[in-house]
Amino acid sequence: GQSKVSRHAVTVTKLTAAIYMVSSCSMILFGIGIPPIWQGLVGILVSLEGFYGAISLDVSRVRLFMLGLALNGCIVSLVLGVLALKGISFVDCGFDLTDELINSGLFGPADFSNTTANADFENCLNATRLYAQVQLFTGVAVAVLLLFFMLPAYREINRGVRAAKRDNKEKELETFIYNLD
Repeated sequence: GQSKVSRHAVTVTKLTAAIYMVSSCSMILFGIGIPPIWQGLVGILVSLEGFYGAISLDVSRVRLFMLGLALNGCIVSLVLGVLALKGISFVDCGFDLTDELINSGLFGPADFSNTTANADFENCLNATRLYAQVQLFTGVAVAVLLLFFMLPAYREINRGVRAAKRDNKEKELETFIYNLD
């Protein structure tokens, strides 16, 4: 039944799983606080699901992979990114970053004139902002991967697996009828 499924769709799924695996590992390494560690671990499981789903042409595994991408890769990333921008990164670095983050936004230069402009505050602010940028970028990138690459690949795999099953049923029926004679 392998021949019915386009190799392109399988390759796209494997590549997407590999990209998300790298993304999840980097989230564990460079994230701030506990949530990105869990997010990364879930991401690794989701990636493996996609990879094995592609290899074994298991449509339900590929579907689960896409669900994981949507929830963990897209929605959780966007939520954590927005929270970090609002000064909620679940890590207390000893300073309240909220005003500074909200005023300076995602890329704006921070104004340290009204704070005790010490290096610790600046480091904490920059780290939190970088974390927010990474999370928001990941959320958007995963959404693009899902919509433009995984959705067509999933349809292709699903179509191929169905066609292969249909052919097998027809062969079984032919054999059955042939044996009746």
